[in-house]
Amino acid sequence: MSTVLEREIKEIARILAGIERHAHENDPALDKQLDMVQEIFTDFNKKYPLVSFKIEKSIDHIELKILISAESVKSVFDATASKIKGFNAIGARSFNEASVQQSEEFNRIIASLSDAAYLTYTTDSGRETLVLLWNEQEKKVELNYEIKSLANPLAPQFQLLQTYAQKQAGDQIDLLSKCYQLGFTDIEDAALFEWEDEFYPKMLE
Repeated sequence: MSTVLEREIKEIARILAGIERHAHENDPALDKQLDMVQEIFTDFNKKYPLVSFKIEKSIDHIELKILISAESVKSVFDATASKIKGFNAIGARSFNEASVQQSEEFNRIIASLSDAAYLTYTTDSGRETLVLLWNEQEKKVELNYEIKSLANPLAPQFQLLQTYAQKQAGDQIDLLSKCYQLGFTDIEDAALFEWEDEFYPKMLE
């Protein structure tokens, strides 16, 4: 049975998918929905202080960012990302610069991690990736996410977010009720996979 946090992260993934899809369709109702989305994101950060979501909006573009309060990309890698099951390759500038079998180069890249880490995992369902970037403006680590990975509790991106949310407890807030009130219920779980594959192909491919 899924935990409250797992259900909350899945609903966040649904919201992210809804925003991106409605923005792509130029839905005029989106502006009103964004106010409630911002409230949900603010409450999530109050409940889980180490994880925050940011909406960056321009005239013709909406960008959603996931930020982790940590001192560096390497600290997130050392504390959490490197410990996620299936980790098998790393890069400082791109994917697969060294695998775990290439121990000398693998360890050299780990030691040199600075403003980015490109990680590859082998899971039961296939290959998964995780990209960490240093966001200089926010002074936080940014997770370059894929919606379908955020919706899957077995994916490294989901597990990273879950781990950092659990590290520090904040206010007790009923996030799920607000998520359900917001809507985007037309986006079924399967659609989180199909829709993103069409518009957001995996970075590895």
